Amino acid sequence: MRVTFLNLVMGFFATTLSLIPDHTVLADPHEHEANNQRLSPFQATYLSSINTPFTFQVPSEQVLVIEELSAACFSSIVDVRLFATSNGSTAQYTFAPIAFSPTYWISTQTTRIYADPGTTVTVGSGGFVPPNANCVVSIAGHLVNTQ
Repeated sequence: MRVTFLNLVMGFFATTLSLIPDHTVLADPHEHEANNQRLSPFQATYLSSINTPFTFQVPSEQVLVIEELSAACFSSIVDVRLFATSNGSTAQYTFAPIAFSPTYWISTQTTRIYADPGTTVTVGSGGFVPPNANCVVSIAGHLVNTQ
């Protein structure tokens, strides 16, 4: 009786699994983006005082997708923020440190921030930062053609 019940249960699961549609699962969920001819890689690095904003213009007819921001600053008090406009609305993003001491502040964060074509993206400080707070800021992502 136990064997019959087990065969019945196993047969039920086998039948149920065969009814589930077959879907291809990508090993890398972003693999479809890498094969898309409308995408091109983007990266920029800036070295200066965080009090002097780092700005760059998103090319017209392209959307910028920021996927990584890293900052290494030589000061203990730093407030690194990124300002971007998407769908006509400007937002500010604050990045928390992963390591800091009295002499340095480091942040690296994976993200997904969109910036509209022709808009300006700014990385700078949103508050008080000592004038000697020099930083190396890097941004990476990709540009998507809108045409």
